[in-house]
Amino acid sequence: MSRFARGQRVFFVEEPIFSDETTRLEISQREDNLSVVVPHISNTDRETQTVEGIQRDLLNRLLDDNQIKQFVLWFYTPMAMSFASHLLPEVTVYDCMDELSAFKFASPELFENEQKLFKKADLVFTGGQS
Repeated sequence: MSRFARGQRVFFVEEPIFSDETTRLEISQREDNLSVVVPHISNTDRETQTVEGIQRDLLNRLLDDNQIKQFVLWFYTPMAMSFASHLLPEVTVYDCMDELSAFKFASPELFENEQKLFKKADLVFTGGQS
């Protein structure tokens, strides 16, 4: 992500942290143009809303607050489709170096989201034997 940040802003969104704190986004500047975003989701909010709905709202707020209109959406996990599928990026990239849906305890949701992501992606990176 550092290479991309040389020419434009990059926001790397991590997995959420669940706690008794207020729902919010923690944004830390790692380098020029590279920000790491950690969603903090309160256990209280989880009682009245879905985690995906909260993440969708936080992501929308991130885009609005930072005036992000044209962007590339880069997925490392298909589970992010549950809260980011409504976005309209210029390009969608899926970086699937592991076949997560083949893991022993993978949820059916993972497979469904991956199928949706394959259809939406403009570019897919895969790993495998060489």
